[in-house]
Amino acid sequence: AVPSAAFFGQFGNVQDLDTTLNSLRNVGFDDVFGVARGSDVLTALTRQALSQGKLQKPCISSSCPVCVELILMCFHGLKENLAPYIPASHIAAKMAREEAVKKTGLKSEEIGVFLISPCPAHVAAVKENLYQNDSGIDGVLSVREVGIKVMNLRFDEVDIKANYKASSLGLSCAISGGEVEGTGLDRVVDVDGMENVVKFLKELEDGKHPELEFVELNACPGGCVGGVMNVENGYFAKSTITRLCREVMKGSRNVTDFADKTYDYYTIADKWKVNNAYYKLDEDFAQAFVKMRKMEDARQQLPGRDCGMCGAPSCKDFAEDVAQGKANIQQCIFINSDDN
Repeated sequence: AVPSAAFFGQFGNVQDLDTTLNSLRNVGFDDVFGVARGSDVLTALTRQALSQGKLQKPCISSSCPVCVELILMCFHGLKENLAPYIPASHIAAKMAREEAVKKTGLKSEEIGVFLISPCPAHVAAVKENLYQNDSGIDGVLSVREVGIKVMNLRFDEVDIKANYKASSLGLSCAISGGEVEGTGLDRVVDVDGMENVVKFLKELEDGKHPELEFVELNACPGGCVGGVMNVENGYFAKSTITRLCREVMKGSRNVTDFADKTYDYYTIADKWKVNNAYYKLDEDFAQAFVKMRKMEDARQQLPGRDCGMCGAPSCKDFAEDVAQGKANIQQCIFINSDDN
């Protein structure tokens, strides 16, 4: 399992990271490798490249796939400002696979690596290969579906077999502003929420804020803790992450993974290309993002039986119809029966 840093913010009643980390073993995963470790590598890469003048300023983080798509589709003048790096989740997945091969002696293709994500955009990014680099991710699970299973555990009975590894800065990347903090630069800004992101990108394209070195963008309010596939309220999740970051800083485990591979390991293979997966929802990208969130919210409420009773061939197709305003979720007979 490769859990997003936001995953650790879902359990406010759990006092330490080790318990949450090892709870994933208790629900069926053989090992766990946090995305926060990939964040440590990514921020170190960005910091070094900016100090060496290798990136065009202001450099725009490519961590949020929604914001990457938005720039590619609507802000062509800022395309060259996008950092050429794959996101922390992909870096962590590649590192996790390599570590698993060393630990188990199994072949790479015999190991399954699953990202636990707070946002459906990461699902699309993997399926459509937005980052043009082998992510090493075999599947994407939502924080919600895994988190609900974890919540059914008795945390005092979780067997601690592994310790959490990553810095407080890596963990803080679950929150808007975590990535800019990790770069250690002064002339930086973080923007979250789709409307705010669009407004700020318009200002950048108009030549405003030339003094900036680095820009972090998050489509979800508050960052990844605000993702639609989370369990916990984003504000509570942020509070939990902040508390856990303080605990990491107090201890002796505030360690950072460093970039020790070739440049190609961390970068996109070619120039940025538009992912057409969003076009089928709406020609206006901002509206497509809103509909994507509605679609995922509807999908989470549906039973996943693909019975066809609603008239759609699958629950996924029905969720898309709901997002497009072509259907009402109450047309699902199973939701109706639950209500009655």
